[in-house]
Amino acid sequence: FFLLLLVIQVTYHFFQKDNGVFDAQVSKYFELPAQVSQLANRPWTIFTYMFSDTGVLHFISNMLWLWAFGFILQELTGNKKLIPIYIYGGLVGALFFIIINYSIPSLRFNIGSTALLGANASIMAMAVATTVLAPNFRFFRNIGRGIPIWVLTLIYVLIDSAGIATSGAAYSIAHLGGGFAGLLFVYLLR
Repeated sequence: FFLLLLVIQVTYHFFQKDNGVFDAQVSKYFELPAQVSQLANRPWTIFTYMFSDTGVLHFISNMLWLWAFGFILQELTGNKKLIPIYIYGGLVGALFFIIINYSIPSLRFNIGSTALLGANASIMAMAVATTVLAPNFRFFRNIGRGIPIWVLTLIYVLIDSAGIATSGAAYSIAHLGGGFAGLLFVYLLR
C-alpha cells in the first residue's frame, strides 16, 4: 500500500496537485477515520491503515523497527506468530484510537477530520511481545555486554508516549493500545 500511495502521490505532484487534493481524493480511502460514521462508509480502512503510510522517513523508521523486533520474534516463536501479532496490534490500536477520540472532549471537536495512518500500533505490539518473550535478549553485543532489548523498547515507548501531552494524544494512545495487544498475545500464548 505504501508503494501504491507513493506512486499516486508522485503522479499528483507531477500534475501540480497539492497534498490537500491527494489527501481528499486518495489518502482518505486508506486511513482509519476516528468518526464511526465515516468508518461505516469505509470499513476496509480498519486493515488498510496499518499497511499504509505517506511519509518516506516515517515508513523507513517503521520498517527498521519491524525488522529489528520482527526478526527476533520470528526467531523465538517461528513464522506463525509474526502476522497475527501485527494484525491484532493494529486492530487493538484502531479500537483505542476511536475510543480515545470519543472519550476526550478536546479531541471530539476535530473527530470528523482526524484519521490514523501507519504501522506504529502494530510495530508497538511486536516490540512489546518480543520484549516480554525475551527481556534479556541483547543488541549490539560488541558494546560491553550489549544493550538489553527491554531498554530499546522502553526508549521506543517513552518517545511515543511523549505525544500524549500534545494534540496527538489519540495517536500515541493507539500505539500503546497496540503494545497492550502484544502483551496480551504473549500472556495468552503462555
